Amino acid sequence: MAVSRRDEIAGRRRGSLSSHVADAIEEMIQSEEFDVGDKLPTESELGRMFDVSRTVIREAVSHLKSLGVVESRRGVGAFIRRRHAGGAFLSRGLSPSTADEILQLLEFRLPIEIEAAGLAAQRRTDADLAALAESLEKFASPLDDNLARREDFEFHRLIGAAARNPVFVAFYDSLGEALVPRSHVSELVIQARIKRYLEQVLGEHRQIFARIEAADAEGARAAMREHLRRSFELYRSRVEPENA
Repeated sequence: MAVSRRDEIAGRRRGSLSSHVADAIEEMIQSEEFDVGDKLPTESELGRMFDVSRTVIREAVSHLKSLGVVESRRGVGAFIRRRHAGGAFLSRGLSPSTADEILQLLEFRLPIEIEAAGLAAQRRTDADLAALAESLEKFASPLDDNLARREDFEFHRLIGAAARNPVFVAFYDSLGEALVPRSHVSELVIQARIKRYLEQVLGEHRQIFARIEAADAEGARAAMREHLRRSFELYRSRVEPENA
């Protein structure tokens, strides 16, 4: 526990530093170095453990909270809520590995996320808008060196939270980052075009955010529908040649 994990973090090449730390903490939880119900070490202790700043630790823990792995107790600290992102709702193990399975997941997401976007436009608070705007900034920052999977998931989950219906959040938490099968994009998009693809996704996220910010429920639904439709078409282009 007292051993610095600097080398482990340095060995992870892609993504932001806070993402690497969040992944490492999650691995520690899954490997039972921490038990469910345990209090996480303080920000200072975690900072020394990973040889990073408290700001990085704060961002990492915040992401683990968004996944439902960690929860805060006012005036006490952060505690382990469960071992795995994704819970009983759709359960662990849902990790689409083929284009056909990804299409099935996208079909499932369509009606849920379209309505979540519409409700978010009607119910969002200033705090929700600030969180969504920050999520967009995080998505934009790592486009040069990763597939922004974590940032993509966070944006969609924040929309569910802004809809003010806990079942939406349970849906996102249950799927976890399986919701964003970004690791398969490199198989479908020529490497030189991946950044362009991610820039398109970011642009679509910005359009969704603009409609939510404007309290335009129908516009938000339409923007989310178009966003998911484009993803669906990308993966369907892979499935059809395989089934021909």
